[in-house]
Amino acid sequence: MLLTTLLASAEYDETRWPAQTAPGVVTAVEERRHMQAADPEPATEEASVDVETMRASVRLLLDPDIAPEALLPVGAELDTLTATLRGHVQLLAPEVEQAACGLAPGGIARNSVLGCVGEAHIRLEAEPCQRHGGPVGYARRLARALNALLDHYEQPNRCAVTQPPRVCHHCDEPIDDPDDAVYAGHEMGNSGPGWDIWAHRAHIDLLGPDPDAVRIVARILVMNALRS
Repeated sequence: MLLTTLLASAEYDETRWPAQTAPGVVTAVEERRHMQAADPEPATEEASVDVETMRASVRLLLDPDIAPEALLPVGAELDTLTATLRGHVQLLAPEVEQAACGLAPGGIARNSVLGCVGEAHIRLEAEPCQRHGGPVGYARRLARALNALLDHYEQPNRCAVTQPPRVCHHCDEPIDDPDDAVYAGHEMGNSGPGWDIWAHRAHIDLLGPDPDAVRIVARILVMNALRS
């Protein structure tokens, strides 16, 4: 009874009151120490940001030096590259957001960085869509988001005061001439304001119909047919 009371006390000290046990009997304190020594808590390792590896992944899809006839990744290779890009964005976005906290509140630089982080989260929540280039177009949008995060990660005070280039949602290429950019609509995001859809003037008629609008119209037609 006395030994039990001493073990339960927060002020118990084995050096002052050694437990008197029979030979071969292990006390609760000794058993606990043995378990802690045999199974120490694993050390947590935080993933580090490898800028060069991330840049290399971006170049596979966005390198301007690639010949126009070069084939982009497809199939399993594209799936692996897309998963890699998603992992890079998920790792880098919190780092960039934390760096933005050190910038002046309400400043252009901070708002630009936070806007970049928000855009990255929108890309992560989105899914490939045939209307916007399919799996390849989705991977390229991830690559652009990662590229922007890398720019802000390397230069936190960097802020783009110019309008970013618009991207054609048919060919997934930047629209260099502002007069050649045609507004095609607005894509709602799972969270946040979403983004505008643009296309080259020659490609505007090649854009497929909005799948959400098609589903809505189809439901209306079905409901009207059932009521008639």
